[in-house]
Amino acid sequence: LVDRNVTELGNALETVGGVVSAGGRGNSVFGPNFLIRGFDVAASVFRDRIPSISLAPLRTNDIERVEVLKGPASVLFGQGNPGGIINLVSKMPLAEPLYSASFTAGSFDTYRGDIDFSGPLNDAKTVRYRLNLSYENSGSFRDFVNGERFIVSPILTWDIGSNTSLSVYGQYTYDRETIDEGIVAIGDRIANIPRDRFLGEPFSEFNQEQFNLGYRFDHRFNDNLSFRHALQYTQYQPQRYSPFADTLDEETGELTRGEYNAGGTYKRFFTNAEIVGKFNTGSVKHQVLFGTEYRHAAENPFFQFSEPYPSINIFNPVYTRRPYRIAPEFFRDDNINTVGIYLQDQIDLLRNLKVLAGVRYDYVDQFRTTRNLGEDRETFEQQDSKFTPRFGIVYQPIEPISLYASYTTSFNPSFGAS
Repeated sequence: LVDRNVTELGNALETVGGVVSAGGRGNSVFGPNFLIRGFDVAASVFRDRIPSISLAPLRTNDIERVEVLKGPASVLFGQGNPGGIINLVSKMPLAEPLYSASFTAGSFDTYRGDIDFSGPLNDAKTVRYRLNLSYENSGSFRDFVNGERFIVSPILTWDIGSNTSLSVYGQYTYDRETIDEGIVAIGDRIANIPRDRFLGEPFSEFNQEQFNLGYRFDHRFNDNLSFRHALQYTQYQPQRYSPFADTLDEETGELTRGEYNAGGTYKRFFTNAEIVGKFNTGSVKHQVLFGTEYRHAAENPFFQFSEPYPSINIFNPVYTRRPYRIAPEFFRDDNINTVGIYLQDQIDLLRNLKVLAGVRYDYVDQFRTTRNLGEDRETFEQQDSKFTPRFGIVYQPIEPISLYASYTTSFNPSFGAS
């Protein structure tokens, strides 16, 4: 990833088999999305095993590595589609000082600066810090398209004792970029127009502010028993303001458009606690994991999309450059609570034969409301619960070869207002 100068998750995943982008990078209307084995995994992107939600592209300047787990991951990660999950692993504080800075300049007025500082804050090195900061300003080969982004990620780790540590972290990101829906198709082919032709308006824009606050606590009672606890609060406020393409007259090239605006505040709370125990039953070794998890999501998005906006001709575009009034007409107010309990046992039957078995129980409670402007509010309530099992076996006939088989299920409740 370093050799390729990767700066976003989408670039990082380009070399992972079975993973493809599910949307154009230039269009931030619906955020980053990927397919694993053909399944949408927008809700299955994690950071340090905590759900990572954002409508802006996810940055990698404060990421140590990217993990892709293919197939259902029900036991440890809960809800998700069967394609798999993506887990981002954060850069952690170091015991030895690190001071790194870089500057990148590229085509289309692209400029980027990064710093990565880390080290101990006391002589015993029991208190350590890490600070990642990045700023980027970029243009594009596409007319009128440009963007700006800023991210700062501090983290502090304190070794309270030889067996106990606490990490407290935060992250603030700001993103702004032109909303660009790309080039339209005529029939089953891309329209024969210049690749830099932009069919929105110069004022079309996506912007978002987001911050995360959280901590991770680890304690080891002895060599065979340990406890860990994590908590995180996330809030982001996206704003999407741009005419959207509607219908195309393929003969004349006239593209009708509508006024689109969406915004609101999205809040997420996550916490989980896990106990890991190791013991033997005769010659058989066990590593048992027991955990519980709670998630809360609160959203109040609003939208406008029904009013027409002046059309544009794809062969001879004339931009109106006229912003329209923000007048939301559809409102949602959602509260979703999720509780999960999971148990997993990894068993070493022989030196070269391992078996894994696990089960998870999830309960999801949704209370959602919708309202059209001038109408009464409608309410929707829905409760779902599910047991999801997982089994696996690994056999190593010789050390360089592992033969494995697994059976897993995943659980993804339906949207409660549909």
